[in-house]
Amino acid sequence: MFKLQIALLSMLISAPLFADTIIFISGEELEATILERDETKLKVEVAYGTLLVPLVRVKRIDVDTPEQAEQRAKKRAEEKEFAERMKAEGKVHYKGEWVDEEVKKAVDAKLAEVKAKKKEAELAAKKKEAEVAAKKKAQELIAQQKAQQDQQTANNNFNNNYNNSNNSRNDRYNNNNNTINNGGSQNYNNNNVNSAFQSFGNGVGGYGGGNSYGSNRR
Repeated sequence: MFKLQIALLSMLISAPLFADTIIFISGEELEATILERDETKLKVEVAYGTLLVPLVRVKRIDVDTPEQAEQRAKKRAEEKEFAERMKAEGKVHYKGEWVDEEVKKAVDAKLAEVKAKKKEAELAAKKKEAEVAAKKKAQELIAQQKAQQDQQTANNNFNNNYNNSNNSRNDRYNNNNNTINNGGSQNYNNNNVNSAFQSFGNGVGGYGGGNSYGSNRR
């Protein structure tokens, strides 16, 4: 690239300030008059002003012969005269054409309207996208809350079942203890009754023996 710039610079230094054809790397061409040049760019004059052309974009420069330069100068003079006449008629050079000021304003207004509609559409699209995202987030939040509620319900059911199971087990345990305690008390009472009857029997027997004893004494 640096060698290309040096070659172009050497060509330009040796070239007269005639109108030239600049061939770009992209294949495009530009007819212009070179006004200034350095190692990185060209300053050229075109029909409607000046341009700065980076040398890195330039493939080559075809220098006009004196005859070509004369023809080009004549063409530029005609274009200049035509431009002055258009300006005198109130026309302006707009997008490569000479048009009335009203036409330019109308085109600008149309372009502004299109630009505004495009921006409005972009804003509407962003708003819709934000609404969709918000709705999705809300649905996810609702689903998350429902999942938490379901989990809480499941936990409560588990705790209730566990407590009911424990209560049932405790009831059975208490019933068994009551049965055992009641059975022991009944046995104890029966034993006491039997002992009392045994003692009473023994007493009766002794009393009878006493009668017999008295009888014998008589």
